[in-house]
Order: sequence, then C-alpha cells, then structure tokens
Amino acid sequence: MPGTDDIDITLPHASGVWRRVVDAATGSAIGRFALQCVPTWGVRSPDSGRRRHDGVRADGKCFVAGLGRGRYQLMVWPADARWLAGLPVEFEVGSGVGEVRVALARAVHVPVVVTDWAGQPLVGATVQLLHPADNDIVRDLAHLLDHGGSRARVTVRLDAPRTDASGVARLRWFLDEASLQLRIEAEGFAPHVESNVVLNANGVAVRLPDSGTLQVKLRGAGGLRLQLTSSDGQMHLPLVWQAPLQLDAEGRLQVDLPVGVFEVQLVGRAAGGAWRTLPDILATVTVRAGAVSELHQSVESHLLPAELRGSAFVDGEPARTVALLHGTANDDGGIRVVDVTLIPTSDRGVYRMSDLLAGHYAVELRLTCSGEQIAVPVCGWQKLGGGAVIDCGAFAVRTAPLQVQLRDVGQAAQAVTQGVLVLRDAAGAVIVGVPDARGMVTFDHLPVSDYGLQFRRHGQLQQLGRIDVASAGSQPLELLVHLR
Repeated sequence: MPGTDDIDITLPHASGVWRRVVDAATGSAIGRFALQCVPTWGVRSPDSGRRRHDGVRADGKCFVAGLGRGRYQLMVWPADARWLAGLPVEFEVGSGVGEVRVALARAVHVPVVVTDWAGQPLVGATVQLLHPADNDIVRDLAHLLDHGGSRARVTVRLDAPRTDASGVARLRWFLDEASLQLRIEAEGFAPHVESNVVLNANGVAVRLPDSGTLQVKLRGAGGLRLQLTSSDGQMHLPLVWQAPLQLDAEGRLQVDLPVGVFEVQLVGRAAGGAWRTLPDILATVTVRAGAVSELHQSVESHLLPAELRGSAFVDGEPARTVALLHGTANDDGGIRVVDVTLIPTSDRGVYRMSDLLAGHYAVELRLTCSGEQIAVPVCGWQKLGGGAVIDCGAFAVRTAPLQVQLRDVGQAAQAVTQGVLVLRDAAGAVIVGVPDARGMVTFDHLPVSDYGLQFRRHGQLQQLGRIDVASAGSQPLELLVHLR
C-alpha cells in the first residue's frame, strides 16, 4: 500500500536471496522481523516453513542461502505490532526478475456491529474474518506456511475476535479492497455467513436472520451425528466449517438453526471408523423463529447391520478379492463413489459383508489387462436399509486376448503409432489401449463382451464400429483410421 505506513521488501535473486526491509516513505531500515520462505514444489520437510531470524541485521538486510531454482512463497513477520504480516507473496528464483516487492500494511481495527433480527446487540458472538478460496480447507494466517504450507489455495482465517457488551467486534486487518468473508457464531443463533465483504473505516454492520431451536432425543443413537438438508436442497447443515452435529451418549442434541423445513438423516460409524450418512430420511422438522421444535424417536432399526453377499469367478476360477464400493446419492439421482475397500473371498470365490452400515453399495472385480487395472461390475448399486440382506448371486467373467492393427487409410496403409484406441462396452465401461511402434494395440486379458471402437488423436474422435471379443479369433483385427 502507498504511504508511510507501508514497508517494502526488495528481493534480488541469486542461489540465495538478499532481502532488505525498509520503510517505504523514508527508506530507513526495519531490522526486526522474521521470515518464512517455502518452496511450492518438491517434498516438504517437517522443518520447512519455520520462522527464520538468521541473517537479519540491524540495517534491515537479510540473506537466506540455499534457494534453488523454482517458485517460493514468502511471509514476513514484523516484530512491531503496528504492521501486519499479510498474505504470502510468490516469487521465482532463476526467472531473471530483478526484484520482488512486498508491502506490509499498517494494522487498523475495523468495527463489526452484530445485532439480532430485532436490532439488539449480541454479546460474545465470534466474528471470523476470512480470505476465501474455492475449497473448504481453512487455515489460520499465523500457521499458514508451517511445515511447508499447502500446495492448494486455502481459505485463510485472518482474525476471529468476539463482540463486546455493545455487540462490537474489532477486526485487526487493513482496509483491503478484496472481497472477504465473515462467519458469525452466536449462542442462540444459527451460524451465519456474509460474503463479498469489503472493509472500510466506518465498519461493517451484520444483522443475524431469524433462528429457532431444535431439541433432539434419538433412542439408540448415542454418540452418532446428524445431517440436515433444507427442503429446497440448497442448504446442508452443518456447514463445511462448522463442528459436527454430535449427539451425546443418550442420543440428545440441542442446536440453533435457520428458520425453515429440514430433512434429518443419521450419520453413523462404519466398521472401519469412517463417518457415513445413512440414506433414509429419518424425519422432516420445521424450525420456527424463536420457537423450540422437538424430534424424539427410536432409531435402533436404522442401525441394524446390513449384509451383501455373492460369489465371483474369473475364467472359471474363484476370484481372490472383490472391491466393495460405498457411495452417496447425488442431486441428479446418480450415485457418487465415496470409498472403495478390497474384500478377500473364500477359496470358493464367495464374498460376504455382514456388518455394513445402511447405505448404497456395489461390488466390482479388479482385473489387470496389459498392465492396466480395469473394473468389471459384479453387483450394481444396491440401497441397503438397516438389517437388509441382498444376495447378488454368482457372477462369472471370461477374458480373452485381442490384438488390433491400426493403419492409416490415406497413407498406403502405413501403421498408426500415435493416438489412443478406446473400447466402450454397453454399460459404459472404458478400456484404453496405446499402439506400439508397429501400430499394434494388444489386450492380454480383455473381458469378453461387445465393445464399441473409437480412435482418438489430437482431440479428434473417430467411430470404428463394434467388435464381439468372443468371436474375434486369434488373428489381429485390422482397423483403418483417417489421419487429418
């Protein structure tokens, strides 16, 4: 920022990097600061990101040796509390750039007035100031580069004061022109988010919307969690930055929520310890402003273990393992895979998963074809309720070798050595092969099926008909492609 409240850091590049910290207006040295300098590439060590005081001199100069070519992130921590550290600045060693300049702004205290829907000040509310990113990961500014920092952009928590007796919280930051975010939590109110906030000297006023209270007592659900979804599907609680809605040992919970209608689901622990949302809607509750709503019921039947069983064979031999897929329903009605677990079968190829939490499950075989792993559906997606038992029966798959010779129809039938051959079966499964120096694509253990054939090169896709692997024979299949 321009003016006498700024500090500039000049970074000439070498194998190490000189830094000189000065007052932007007077040029006088600022000699009391610490540095964090971390690479944005390579393997991070536990010591990466430590605050360095070595090499800092009274004249404001600092030399950090041993920086190889590449991009780095830098944070400067002034000892004088009048200035802020600010967000990291990236620079590159070996880019030929003469210097990198970092301006440290003088801290100001921006008031945020928090009131309820009637305009009364709220005391003791927590007001978080955040620099938002596109993901849900939140890191405190003070620890942002610890242990090397994060390679992805993260949401940065800049400050988190509480409101005083007048309902005012004072944010320690500067008059940033960027769009920031406020997250406010107050007892008796649902958590609230204000987006696209621009700080100014006059401060910010936030009025929290109407809230109500939900009292829950679920017999048999001690220690589990809840998930709530608004009736229009637009709001999912808890929000990604909130603590879980945790039931106590007796299955009780009291929580403040926005006004509206919500569908309630249980979140239970699977055998491996992972938290999973049960697919069935437990109840629908209506939250009214200033009122207390109740949800009291028994949930033991929802938590009974479910079972999925069957058998699988490959080329007449029992499969050694199957892959158990757990998924969750999307808004469009499809199922999104959440996790995959390899399950050993018996010596007869029988698999039996008998301690499953209610949910959506599918079973696949994982085969190796020409060095690549491919998935073969064994049992499609099944919705298992508490105590349900589904027998997928016996599944058998045969494999066969297939060789495809790719030739250019326009170049005297020369072998095609660049591009990708794509096989797609009726279920939509995709298998990809790459031609060798002779233009030959080889699949050594291809599941026997009917496949559509496509050739892809330089973003262009050609349809090459279909093939039934069972009747392909042992001779290479010759396919002519048009290269443009």
